[in-house]
Amino acid sequence: MQRLYSSLLLAGLVLLFQISINVSFAQQNQTSNKKNIEAQFIKIDEFIKQQIQVDDINAVVLNIYQGGKQVHQFAFNQNADSQFVIGSLSKSFTALAIMQLVEAGLIDVQQTMDVYLPSSLLSNNTKKKYPTVHQLLSQTSGFSTAQGLDAWPRVFISLDTRVGELVEQLQEKQIQASFEYSNSNYTLLSKIVEFVSGQNFTDYIDQHIFKPLNMQNSFADINHPSIKLAPAYNYFLGFAYQSEYKQSNWRAGEAKMVSTANDYGKYLQWQLNPKSHPEVLSAKGLVDLRDSTKYSNYYNAGWFRNNSGSMFSHSGSVENSLSYTVFFPKRDLAIIVFINGIDFVFGVEKSNLGRNIRDMYFGYYYENKTDNGVAPKVLYVSLLLIVIQLFMLRLLIKTQQWVIRSGLVLLNVTLWLSIIKILYSEFNISLTYARIIMPDLGWFLTVNCLLVLVTVLLFIFLTVKSLMAAKRNDGEMGVK
Repeated sequence: MQRLYSSLLLAGLVLLFQISINVSFAQQNQTSNKKNIEAQFIKIDEFIKQQIQVDDINAVVLNIYQGGKQVHQFAFNQNADSQFVIGSLSKSFTALAIMQLVEAGLIDVQQTMDVYLPSSLLSNNTKKKYPTVHQLLSQTSGFSTAQGLDAWPRVFISLDTRVGELVEQLQEKQIQASFEYSNSNYTLLSKIVEFVSGQNFTDYIDQHIFKPLNMQNSFADINHPSIKLAPAYNYFLGFAYQSEYKQSNWRAGEAKMVSTANDYGKYLQWQLNPKSHPEVLSAKGLVDLRDSTKYSNYYNAGWFRNNSGSMFSHSGSVENSLSYTVFFPKRDLAIIVFINGIDFVFGVEKSNLGRNIRDMYFGYYYENKTDNGVAPKVLYVSLLLIVIQLFMLRLLIKTQQWVIRSGLVLLNVTLWLSIIKILYSEFNISLTYARIIMPDLGWFLTVNCLLVLVTVLLFIFLTVKSLMAAKRNDGEMGVK
């Protein structure tokens, strides 16, 4: 018996020793991991400081969350409670509102959208062909990217007016199954929320999403009196200047909600732990919202999704602010970045800042890119075209030959139409909208347009003048 006790005691001591070693190793690993993460945060902060200088960034706020808490924050010129227009990050709130109404039994996503819109807005669609709510959520309705941007400059139209226009455009569209990103889908979804719930869309979001999540500084109504937005900036030839937001309230569901980094962080933490606020949406409802079989493999109800479903992200941009967010449910990790300025021509690094921070968090090597894509090239061509147009105007005035004049006008118009075609094909935007989000390129193209108009009018004037002179000469010859 004594030998048995001795054996048990020895075994216990060995087990205890083994446990103490394992605990020691675990603590060392935990300490090592913490140091590695802290080292990554230092690198991220240094990278942001570098980009602030390189890209002339006026203000940036970064929050990182993991394990149910905020683990890092960086703020320059503003703070995590500063209010920003969050752009297309608004879309996931619209999709969440739809899902709340699905859980309430008020919406079936497989029904066509006309079932959930007032008949007064459907009268212009004579073909009676509509996409489903599911197709709107997954950006597979057939609306184009250009259609989603063409009404942005129109600040003072109502949501009903815009929805009526989109319904009318459906006559020209083939309802399709392929993905094409369009703000129009989420404009329509916001009206569906409004009609089905019986509440104003912005009130619904505030009451059913922002309030339960305690997002006290977030608003769906950009004109709310409590909003004090961080100053916003546009860029002209790479130089920043302060500008005003377009207060278009009809765009709330697609791009015009307001939030702070701290508030949006609460939303991200709920995305990672939906059981924390079951009154917002059930955990199953949230899983359904992210399910590629229910939506698309690429875009899921306000979120871009990677192939494995391990990462959900979205960027947001309006005329003078940028945002980016990403979360990893299995890693219990989320990142949010707000920037109060945007340069679509020379500022590719500003646009990619959030993605670069995400990659640096995981230790990927980051190499500064200098290629801003096609936008600067179009701008340079536009500037060159202005010089050519001025030269052609001078030549048009000096020459007396009708054939040369006609050729100059034709060349002028052809060159301008070519560059406008590039604007539409590369950026899917109109000249009016280009002046808002790319003020330098937009205004240079507008000068091109005006010079074309002047050239055509001058050609008409000189042609009429020549014809009148010829007629007068013929009359004088007849008198003689």
